[in-house]
Amino acid sequence: MRRLNQVTLSSFKLGVIFLVMGLTLCCARAWGEDWREFAEASTGVFYYDKESVASPSKDFFRVWISNASKRETSLIEIDCKEKNYRVLDVVEYDETDHIKTRYDYYDNPSWLGIFQKTVPEPLHSILCP
Repeated sequence: MRRLNQVTLSSFKLGVIFLVMGLTLCCARAWGEDWREFAEASTGVFYYDKESVASPSKDFFRVWISNASKRETSLIEIDCKEKNYRVLDVVEYDETDHIKTRYDYYDNPSWLGIFQKTVPEPLHSILCP
């Protein structure tokens, strides 16, 4: 009887461990980032976070992009119809990946054009139908 209790207790502990590991992997994926390369330029290699893509209104997308060589991320908004973009938020990181500075430009109404061979052009092609 005592041996049966030990086996049952060991099985229970093993089950709890697998449950915790499964939930950890599941939740990490749900809240994780999915950075995808979209452009290379003289200023660095650029990635966008596929998980962060949002559409606040028709023909508009917001997405976080990263320039790993500058250790910075930016939230940009793309106007698909007019082929323009604007920067809403810029976060710079130090060598230990802690936030060094943050600037927001939500009140800035200025839009920049998206032209061929510019960094936002491939992202426009990815996000806009």
